[in-house]
Amino acid sequence: MWDLRHVSPQRVRAVLLSGHYHSAVFGLPKAIPVAFSRSASGDRPGPHAYRGGAALERLDAFVVEMFGRGIDRFLGAYGPRGFHIDGGAAPEPEQEPALPGIRAPVAVTRDAIPPRRAGIEGLIESGAIRPATDVDWIDVADALTAASPTGHLAFIHPPADFRRTAYVVLRAISLPKGMHGAHAATFIVLPGVSDPVDPGSHNTYYRLADGSCLGPGCRG
Repeated sequence: MWDLRHVSPQRVRAVLLSGHYHSAVFGLPKAIPVAFSRSASGDRPGPHAYRGGAALERLDAFVVEMFGRGIDRFLGAYGPRGFHIDGGAAPEPEQEPALPGIRAPVAVTRDAIPPRRAGIEGLIESGAIRPATDVDWIDVADALTAASPTGHLAFIHPPADFRRTAYVVLRAISLPKGMHGAHAATFIVLPGVSDPVDPGSHNTYYRLADGSCLGPGCRG
């Protein structure tokens, strides 16, 4: 959701929105054209980049194709909260921007669960999940070892690097969107609790009931 209300309309000729997810823009006069590289039915992300390299080269080539000239200035970050067109600190984004005037290739709705960390914090506050402890990881190791055909020969320890952001699932839940890359987490699912409903992520799941594992953390 790109808020351009703080940018003078005299400085904007057109807007091109392209990225991994669908994007929307608001705060622009109707006379300023807005183009979307990903249509409502598109299943492939448009060119996008947050740092230099091959992805930025593809994005620059796409901008040349669209506008007849390349990128003059690039501002990139993995998880930005905002950019100021002239540098310096960007205005703090509103938590609930006004919906009128939004232009997007798909219908804009509010998710019942906030994305990423905000959604996880809400699940913790509601008692649906809790941060994992060392005791929980001992339970995971016991479950993995019991489920392994060679568990009687050697104990199985889950990868340590997936313990940094881990939670125990206490009841049936739906998870927030946007849990990819650095936003991914590990979830320990208690016996008798169903797997969380995952809208698409890089999360890892350990099931204590049968010692099974799902996700990128499930490596030997």
